Amino acid sequence: MRFLPVALNTLDAGLGKIKPTMDDVGRSMGLRPLQILRRVHVPVMRGSLLTASLLGFLFFFTVTALEWLCLRKWHESAMKTDAD
Repeated sequence: MRFLPVALNTLDAGLGKIKPTMDDVGRSMGLRPLQILRRVHVPVMRGSLLTASLLGFLFFFTVTALEWLCLRKWHESAMKTDAD
């Protein structure tokens, strides 16, 4: 959940690129709402979607890796004191 603000800010910037006239043009071409989403919105937001996914993955991976390393070191030190 900690990476959510980073991803949402990136997606918000991508949504800012979509103008209401783009929806109007899609409707005038006879596209249904899901087709407008697929053919208009997703291509415009593709960069933002990829960036948000990458940032979320990297943040999650970094935090998880650091927690694992810290817990591993703590576990190793705890095991040494128990053995002595």
